[in-house]
Amino acid sequence: MRTYVFANQKGGVGKSTVAVHKAIYHESLGQRVLFIDFDGQGNSTTTLRARARISANAIDLFGSDPLPSLESAPGITLLQGTKELNEIERLPNNVILNPKEAIAKYVDRFDVCIIDTPPTMGLRLLAALTMSDFAITPFELAGYSIQGIAQIIETIKGVQGNLNPDLVFLGMLPNKVNSRSGSHREAMAQLLSHYKQYIIRARIVNRVAIQDATDQGLAVWELKSSSAREAAAEMKQALESIDKLVAERAAA
Repeated sequence: MRTYVFANQKGGVGKSTVAVHKAIYHESLGQRVLFIDFDGQGNSTTTLRARARISANAIDLFGSDPLPSLESAPGITLLQGTKELNEIERLPNNVILNPKEAIAKYVDRFDVCIIDTPPTMGLRLLAALTMSDFAITPFELAGYSIQGIAQIIETIKGVQGNLNPDLVFLGMLPNKVNSRSGSHREAMAQLLSHYKQYIIRARIVNRVAIQDATDQGLAVWELKSSSAREAAAEMKQALESIDKLVAERAAA
């Protein structure tokens, strides 16, 4: 089982949207997908609820009791996000190791695990990074989002050095891009000059069709509208770029 975490300490960058599309993408390939929603807002849970098997609450991973048996048939098995997850931040720091231990017995039962995280630095984000193989940071070409990039890179490096040396940072994925915006072009040029090695060579343009799809519990390529075609192509290109980076790492 390959485990991917979508992480950014800034909210509103489309992290949950990309994570959900990653899960549906693997579902469309007939794979067994485990989706863990560590965000107390539960946006990913809301999108996936109608199509996924809800097996438990994600907060159960932090407890000492064993998980109920997780069904690993093709499709999406969901550990849903609930508001009680916010209470995890009050627990002792060593609780971040519990989710990795809880999931360990399922590594052969699923093909892929996708983890959505809260938009804050805390125990849930650290737990997700500790239990993952690959990290991706969706980001928006806006001032506050860009300011947080150095912070998330340092957080990931800290986890690699102290908690999970096998964690691979695949890079940062430009999301909600406005190709006509001069400020977006300028921001991208600035990022490439400082963080070129971290930028994933794909972009997801800010299109209404993507939000329409997630509101309906769908991937954008499942929408029956001509306006979704460009958005679907861009989203699939981004997901395929992630897969290509993983394959390159495996071959290295």
